[in-house]
Amino acid sequence: MKILMIFSFLMVSLLANAQFNFFVEGTGNFSLISKSKVVNTYAIPHNHLNFKSYRETTYKADYVNKLGADITLGLNYFFQDNFSFDTGINFKNVNFNQKTSNSSKEFYLPIENGSYPTLPHLPTSELKDDYSLFLLSVPVSVSYYLLENTLSASLGATPGYLVYSKGGSGESADFNKFQMGIELQLRYQIAPKIWLTGVFQEYSTKLYKPELKQSFSNLRMLKLGLKYDF
Repeated sequence: MKILMIFSFLMVSLLANAQFNFFVEGTGNFSLISKSKVVNTYAIPHNHLNFKSYRETTYKADYVNKLGADITLGLNYFFQDNFSFDTGINFKNVNFNQKTSNSSKEFYLPIENGSYPTLPHLPTSELKDDYSLFLLSVPVSVSYYLLENTLSASLGATPGYLVYSKGGSGESADFNKFQMGIELQLRYQIAPKIWLTGVFQEYSTKLYKPELKQSFSNLRMLKLGLKYDF
């Protein structure tokens, strides 16, 4: 009982001294998805007398990154001098063009020593599409303020959910539904209640489901925009 009373007193004291600040932030984003290449090798069941047959499949993905947009409704909780806990709801649109290709070749390896010539490559298939992703996330971060509270630096996490996607097959099932990323952010106050914002985000989860073997690239982006405090 005493522990509960002490905890309640501490919480009331913190809330009494806390400063809350609501904000809206609008940014443009530019995707920075890197190229990817995956090579899979596996045995082919129809083995011959003195050698085994294998197939090597290569998956490649190249990207043309494009502009998108974000909007965030959030809250700054100033829990200590020069420190704030920030959270909110973010909705973002990310755009890019992806060119995927896969090619295969078969080759023989003898059971003993030596080698056999590699068979010619099988035909390469290519697919090129524009994609547009719409994600909803709840970013959480801690900010440190300096230069008389006119500059802040933040580090946080951005768990997100893929709401909708279009392009290619047009099915959001082609992508990982859940995304988890990190965020580095700088804000500079250019006028009362108005901040210039620069953000780098990188997601640790892969953009595509691994079993599709289309791409193993991570979603990453740069963001630039304005924040307004209420």
